[in-house]
Amino acid sequence: SRNMAAEERLSLAYRDLFEIPPQIAAKFGATVRELDLSNNNVSDLTPLKGFTRLQALILDNNLLTSHTKIPQMEKLVTLWVNNNKIENLTIFIDKLVDNTPNLKFLSMLRNEACPNFFNGHSLRDYNDYRCYVISRLKHLTTLDATPITDAERGEADRMYSTLATRETREEVDRRRDEEALKKKAALAEAVSSPAEKPARKKKQRKPKAKTENSASSVAPDTGAASSSSLPLPDFDAGPSAPGAAPPAAGPLFNNQGGDDDDSDFSSDSDWSEGEDDVPSVLRP
Repeated sequence: SRNMAAEERLSLAYRDLFEIPPQIAAKFGATVRELDLSNNNVSDLTPLKGFTRLQALILDNNLLTSHTKIPQMEKLVTLWVNNNKIENLTIFIDKLVDNTPNLKFLSMLRNEACPNFFNGHSLRDYNDYRCYVISRLKHLTTLDATPITDAERGEADRMYSTLATRETREEVDRRRDEEALKKKAALAEAVSSPAEKPARKKKQRKPKAKTENSASSVAPDTGAASSSSLPLPDFDAGPSAPGAAPPAAGPLFNNQGGDDDDSDFSSDSDWSEGEDDVPSVLRP
């Protein structure tokens, strides 16, 4: 039993290997279930197709990239590729989906494709990465030595259930970033130039009855219009020239400035001709 277990495990770590010797695959391929190739210079995994019973593969600290060819390994359950040169998560995960369909344990820390604290990324980036990998590798139970929770699986399904590749995912991320930038720009614009308050309808003071009577007594009776419809002078325009045509009928006051104050009705500019406005020294 002990001899059988020893035959099923093979360590080629720290051998300064640049490739997997074909004679090793020919000699141990039919029996080895656990293979340790860590701390070498391996960049090609094609010779692993000779390991037909392989269940665990340790490839930490090698020269694997996103484009490294991965042979079909349907029985592989555990794969460690920490501290390699894997940059494109999409390409690499696509290879695992096609060639390691029963993978349950995956660790790929210290790769550019795995955004985390070690390469200067945020926790949000890492959680997003986890959700993507979980959504693609359906049998995965542990990622980067951390068990996958039901909450993570649900979030992965919600975020990426309709996505086939990371390219589509990146399009979603790009649209999300664009929307965030638009919201920030709108917020900055609102802070720098707050929305103007809606203009309130300016209150108009009705002319006093005595003023109306006085105006009606002075104005000639043309029979075409009553005194209430006579055009009123534009006090902002200054005195009219002699013989100039009367101003066109318009608003009682000129409110082109858009201000809401009642400066036109200040005590210094009241134009009413009522008795109350006559100085006391001139009253009879």
